[in-house]
Amino acid sequence: MPVIKPVLNKINAFDAEQGTTLTFSWTGPQARKNRIVIREYDSPHRIVYDCTQETMALKHVLHLGEILESGVSQAVPYALENGKRYLASLQIFDTYNNESETSNEAAFYCFAAPVFRFTNFTNVDTATSIAKVTFHSIYLNVKYAQEDGEVLSEYKFRLYDYTGKLLLESGTFYGSTADDELQYTLGGVTDTAKDEFGGIQYQTCYRIVCQGVTVHGMNIQTEQKFVVHKDTGGVGALVTAQSLPDCTIAVSSHFKIVNADFSGQEEHYLLDENQKPYAIDLTGGDTIRYFEGFQMKPPYSLTAIGRAFVPGEILLSCAGPAGEAFAVSYHEKRYSLISKAYFLLEIRKGAIRYLLRSGYFPIQDLWYIIHIRNEKGFYTFRVLPQNEMAQEQFLSGNNAPGIPMCSIGKNRTKKGGLTA
Repeated sequence: MPVIKPVLNKINAFDAEQGTTLTFSWTGPQARKNRIVIREYDSPHRIVYDCTQETMALKHVLHLGEILESGVSQAVPYALENGKRYLASLQIFDTYNNESETSNEAAFYCFAAPVFRFTNFTNVDTATSIAKVTFHSIYLNVKYAQEDGEVLSEYKFRLYDYTGKLLLESGTFYGSTADDELQYTLGGVTDTAKDEFGGIQYQTCYRIVCQGVTVHGMNIQTEQKFVVHKDTGGVGALVTAQSLPDCTIAVSSHFKIVNADFSGQEEHYLLDENQKPYAIDLTGGDTIRYFEGFQMKPPYSLTAIGRAFVPGEILLSCAGPAGEAFAVSYHEKRYSLISKAYFLLEIRKGAIRYLLRSGYFPIQDLWYIIHIRNEKGFYTFRVLPQNEMAQEQFLSGNNAPGIPMCSIGKNRTKKGGLTA
């Protein structure tokens, strides 16, 4: 006689070649064994896994090997593949050998384990795998790549001392692509202690950890141990002092205040009538992505200019905490005899999605000013051809001073990653 129906818990995406452990809820008599059946999502008749394990624990470890272990019976060989979606269901056998009803079906994906590693620690001791850095502000790069197109949803950084004590935890960063370079500026570390002979005490190293989770729930982590050893003159090479006429001294540094990822070799700017830069030029095919150090807190404004857009392409996008994000795209619509252009602002707040549309414009090769403002939770979206009046307003600072601007052109994108 069937007993209480079990509940199979949510299954996060995992690498088919590494497997995972499935968990479930059960309130009936003591479980003696459980059976997991997995089918292809697009072909439910095809069973790719059918295995029964004798255990009282409310979990099932996917059995990957061909040689069956004690207490494991496998009716169908393990045949899960990365890049596919599956459905899993569960049955429980209690101590009286009663068979439960089949549980709910849980859908999940299998993806190859992503590449996730620090890329800018170059001076690494081969014996200890501990890197040596020479500055107290460390510019961190983390490579993320996933061959099936799985996108990184969020990530954060944690810094520990040699005892394992947490010294620093960054905020949570949102958004990525399937092939991306994550960045973070780490400050506040001090020189590593030295022994009586002046040698670095590597056992007192720091440990930096980057943890992330993908859109479908794959938890990933990478870490690197390092010591800080400031070389003589190392910082001085980055600082320039200049004597001013009023007997004061101006100090400049090559450190960038805003942490951004620029795809090109050298940044180019658009110049105003006084030959002063006012926007980063991306019309040559480059992209730029802002990370920490550039936070947009309401009320805020964002302005960009662009031309020669490709219909359907995203021109700029921003993502923030709690699932809030927006993106601007360009579109063309054909009427009976003419075609018109327009822009869309797509806004997402959790499960809520809504669109704001610009006015319609003739399809012609003009520069357009795109202006977005968020105030009291509401967005204002304006797009104007860049005529003389618009040019004057744009350059006068009415676009929210202090907010970086960029120009965007044919098939060019300013990626998100801003904290709203």
